[in-house]
Amino acid sequence: YCKEAVRRVCEEWGGDPGAVILCGFSRGAIACSYIGLHDDEIARLWRGMIAYSHFDGVRTWPYPDSDRASALMRLQRLGTRPCFVCQEGGTAATQSFLNDARLQARFTFCTVPFRNHNDGWALRDCSARREVRRWLEGVLAEATPAP
Repeated sequence: YCKEAVRRVCEEWGGDPGAVILCGFSRGAIACSYIGLHDDEIARLWRGMIAYSHFDGVRTWPYPDSDRASALMRLQRLGTRPCFVCQEGGTAATQSFLNDARLQARFTFCTVPFRNHNDGWALRDCSARREVRRWLEGVLAEATPAP
């Protein structure tokens, strides 16, 4: 469904298939790689990812293949593309997991300055919103990677 939806949105609404950023909050942040990097075909859709509050592989969840080894297999499909990882309370656990993994992807980490587990920070003029916007502008300004 996701593969078809991205194609249709780009075709019917004038989206640039070379500039699609996959974003997720909470379980959606985990889904960025759990679903978004499920196979090579879907992984090629994304120019980069923004994962807010949780990250695939940092802990085990009650569903199949949520373990670190499975997550690392998926994360290999990210290649050298950028990923913005942010979380309320800090990103230390995710940074540790990803540093140990020695992936080629370019990770940027940001602590969201609000304690509540919600996405309201993206609507506020705060340092995290300014940082993710700068990151996004930079990613979209880069030459489009080959498929």
